[in-house]
Amino acid sequence: MKYKDNLGAQLYTVREHLGPQAASTIEKIAEIGYREVELHDLSQADQLAPLLKMNGLRLIASHFWPAYITGQWDVLSMFGLPIPEQTSFDFVIEQAQKHEIPNVVIPMLFPQERGNIAHYKVLAEQFNIYGEKCKAAGLQFCYHNHAFELEPMEGTTPLQTLIDFTDRDLVSFELDAFWVAITQTDPVSTIEQYGDRIRILHIKDLKAGTPPTYSAIQTSIETPEVFKPIGQGTLDFDAILSAAAEAQIQHCMVELDFTEGDPVDSLQSSFEFLTTKGPIVTGS
Repeated sequence: MKYKDNLGAQLYTVREHLGPQAASTIEKIAEIGYREVELHDLSQADQLAPLLKMNGLRLIASHFWPAYITGQWDVLSMFGLPIPEQTSFDFVIEQAQKHEIPNVVIPMLFPQERGNIAHYKVLAEQFNIYGEKCKAAGLQFCYHNHAFELEPMEGTTPLQTLIDFTDRDLVSFELDAFWVAITQTDPVSTIEQYGDRIRILHIKDLKAGTPPTYSAIQTSIETPEVFKPIGQGTLDFDAILSAAAEAQIQHCMVELDFTEGDPVDSLQSSFEFLTTKGPIVTGS
């Protein structure tokens, strides 16, 4: 496999264009040359999966709300998000099986779902339980990091704790290189350290001069301009993608949380950089 022949797009990038514009948006993503797609909301699978298939896009993963595991559905309301009708984890498994989505991913933990290291150890045990359910259903359970998991805490970090206390056969990780880098942690070293636990890589670029932070929410609300299309920031994608290939990470997804213009244009410029102007992106 070569990443440049199988680049993926996280549809969170075009979340505002998945209503009446969904069909044309997905068609444009396929025309750019992307071959794989990840959903940011599993409840949209019934709507979007047929459109993806029609355009030859492989649906390789989907995010699902952490409340399916933590039970803290009230957090969604606090952030102005609707609580889904189906709140049982069985729904996650059923939808993933129905649409042949091999990887199901917790996209983040809201601040109210975080805690101290003891809390993350308990959470890791929960991940193992739900990872076992996924494995029995032929699925892979994954967790996507932001910045807060890299913050030093009690001699370790939340990310290290989740990796240490989850079963490698049951729980994999979706590493976001941007959120690693914004904490002034080296994405390449992180991939080299945890590579055998990482199943999917998320990439976007980081604006030069961005101060370090462990706060994903504050960054997203106050300084969305720090999110850049690939090739317009400071990250070394030659090194990052070479490390990912060496670690045999299976999927590489472009995810742009915010864009200054049309997000489809940003997906296109990112794709062009990665496949023509940027690194020779080889994989396993």
